[in-house]
Amino acid sequence: MPSAVHSTILTNTSSLGTSPSDQSYDWSDSNVPWTLRSGQSLTDGWPSQALNMVVDLIDNPSKDFVTNLDATISAYGGPCIIRLQAKTYHITNFMHPQTTSNYGLGYYNTRLHGFLGQGADQTIIQMDANSYTSAQLATIATLRSASDGDPVGFTVMRIGDGVTSWGEVYMSGLTFRGCDQQTITDYDDTTGAAGGPAPYNGVTYWGVGGGITQNVRFQANAHAATSQPPFECGAISTQYSIHTFRRLEIDGRLAPEINASRPRRSAVYMGNNEASLVMEDVWIHHSNRSRYAVNDGNRSTFGTYSHTHVKVEHITDVDDGLGGRTNAACVGYENCAGAINWSNPILHQDNAIAWNTPHISLTTVASQTYANPQGGRLTITDPVCTSVWSAMNGYLFIRAVASNTHWYTDGLTTTITITKAGTRLQPYIVSSNPTSASLVAAGVSSATHYLVYTG
Repeated sequence: MPSAVHSTILTNTSSLGTSPSDQSYDWSDSNVPWTLRSGQSLTDGWPSQALNMVVDLIDNPSKDFVTNLDATISAYGGPCIIRLQAKTYHITNFMHPQTTSNYGLGYYNTRLHGFLGQGADQTIIQMDANSYTSAQLATIATLRSASDGDPVGFTVMRIGDGVTSWGEVYMSGLTFRGCDQQTITDYDDTTGAAGGPAPYNGVTYWGVGGGITQNVRFQANAHAATSQPPFECGAISTQYSIHTFRRLEIDGRLAPEINASRPRRSAVYMGNNEASLVMEDVWIHHSNRSRYAVNDGNRSTFGTYSHTHVKVEHITDVDDGLGGRTNAACVGYENCAGAINWSNPILHQDNAIAWNTPHISLTTVASQTYANPQGGRLTITDPVCTSVWSAMNGYLFIRAVASNTHWYTDGLTTTITITKAGTRLQPYIVSSNPTSASLVAAGVSSATHYLVYTG
């Protein structure tokens, strides 16, 4: 039977990894990563050229936020990072610019290279409720899940122009917050999700060539209507980028200021053929339909995914109230042949819908251009893992499909390296829900093995 076990597995982590001397990386509402600690500043790590790009927003009270952004960038005349004050700034439509006659973005300007706020609890950029036009809602209603490989074409903010060498982005000290859009009565007849708020994407990094996003909070600033394109919408999406994310909270729940009951709306992180993704001190939690998800099937080149002190929990483990619940892994890599590294992660598998819901999933999507690429390597050091399925509690649990992934066919000891307290763990394959007795009889323990599901 499943059981709640988080507190017991985290009572003593000293043998599983060394936490920073000035803080714990077991992130929570009382220990959020975006709060400044000793020796930290909102701009630490920013180079001088980034600091020299910071300009104050021309905040004309008679104009809306988007108009003021454009006016500020135009007046500056070059790439800039906009400094915002302690207030809530509102984006009220998906019309800047019209990318086609039917699609729009909340904001996009190729000369915008970031924001500097006064703190994640003070400066807020909010995608307001009911911001779609009737024509845009009609466009969404024509889409069907999995019938279009592209994500839904509405995004709160896009940064970059799709070319990796485009430039660096720096953001710090603010929150991106979402609200429910208008209800759509029929936009996905395959899942029964009709009748919920219209979906949209969050902040997209599109071909960014470097930089840092730090001390930023994302609060349901997207709405994922399904767990597959085109409605699998993440709070953060990156594509073909080089970027470092640190001291972040990615929360799939509506902010309490928007809805006191905090229903879940957003997927968390969506990646696509990144050149280099770095996450440090990040809390990812409470998604509604989808996991931390990477799909690298669009290009034949593969980059690196590096993570330090990242906690992932409450991934699709309850119905979002709109007809959706999935047994998503905490973290999923599809068609990936990159170098994937996790150091001192905390991974909670909270989902009692199916025993074989893993912490990390390694799969292929046959319809992608570069399906099942060879050469991927996964390295995990000192993980802290829990499961609601009591026999598997404490074990790292990985899915590596035997029939069609090189993650399995090239040999698990070649493609996957898991170490705990300096000891390399060995894979143990489970094909059905294990019991504590069966694991003990096989000579398996969480100190010596990790579990693998190959179906």
